[in-house]
Amino acid sequence: MKLNFKLLEGGILPTRAHKADAGFDLYSPEDFIVKNEDSHTIPLKVCVEIPVGYVGFIMGRSSLNRGGINALTGVIDSGYTGEISVILHNTTRKQPGIYNGTPFFKGDRIAQLVICKLADIEDAVAVDKLDDTEQGDGGFGSTGA
Repeated sequence: MKLNFKLLEGGILPTRAHKADAGFDLYSPEDFIVKNEDSHTIPLKVCVEIPVGYVGFIMGRSSLNRGGINALTGVIDSGYTGEISVILHNTTRKQPGIYNGTPFFKGDRIAQLVICKLADIEDAVAVDKLDDTEQGDGGFGSTGA
């Protein structure tokens, strides 16, 4: 299967370093700064045609997470063919008297697009009881981790 991308003026074609990579690297079309404790939206100047039966997820890059930069997860439905954007958030605390921001430059990899096949679920149904499972209703921290 091939994934169709439409590039707007200044957009950079998403790529994968290896055929088996889960995500397509998304590139910044411009220079910008994400200030400490702030978010910045970057229109990518790229459109994608997600096949019917699939969904696209905007995901962070692990290399940026180490520097306090997180990409906010986004969902791209198969019917949406407009420009996609990435929202980056800088978790680094502001510090008085020093530079407070992380610069990015045109061509930097800032997030990734992961395409996943959707389960064939017809509809949501309200029921009185759910089936019993090993985990049950144990939530955050219920496994001791």
